[in-house]
Amino acid sequence: TVSKESTSGLLRRRVWGMQKILLVMVAVALAGCGGSKESENPRYAEEGTLNGLVAANELFVEAVELVSDAQSKETTDIPAAIKSYEQALFQVRGILNKYKKSDLAVKLVSGEALFTGKSLAQIEERVKKLKAEEQRIEVGMRRLGLENTIVYKAICERLKKPTGELTKADLEKVKDLSLYNNQLTDVKGLENLTQLTTLELGENQ
Repeated sequence: TVSKESTSGLLRRRVWGMQKILLVMVAVALAGCGGSKESENPRYAEEGTLNGLVAANELFVEAVELVSDAQSKETTDIPAAIKSYEQALFQVRGILNKYKKSDLAVKLVSGEALFTGKSLAQIEERVKKLKAEEQRIEVGMRRLGLENTIVYKAICERLKKPTGELTKADLEKVKDLSLYNNQLTDVKGLENLTQLTTLELGENQ
């Protein structure tokens, strides 16, 4: 006959053996996960996984930050604003292509205003308008012999004329102009303002 003590010891050894097997299995599983691309770089995460959700959210956060940066530059540096907007759209396309079934992708496609009050379609439309504005400014500057976008836009604002409609005759109407705090390093082209008597250049370089 087998004593109660020996039976109890046998059971304990069996339980311990099973625990050791389970620990080994867990360790192997963790090692396998640790070596995958998904854990090393969330951008490789598969759609439908937790890392996939994190990766989509990271792309979206970066896109929102780029949109905010673009909006802050629209009035002072259109090319830089366009660049930031296009970088944001690149991030969004990454979400739509890689994580198309995610709630975030569905919201983007449905037209929800996720970018500081703007939808994806509105951001795309804004980029088109800025590019058209940039082209009008470039044509207008060449026509008038001006090389600085800030100077050109300041003249347009002073005369309350849309960009692209400024003429050489308009330049002779400018008697005062403020270029305050515009990070200007030169004011080439102001010699064309033959009637200019007052010029504010404070807080520039």
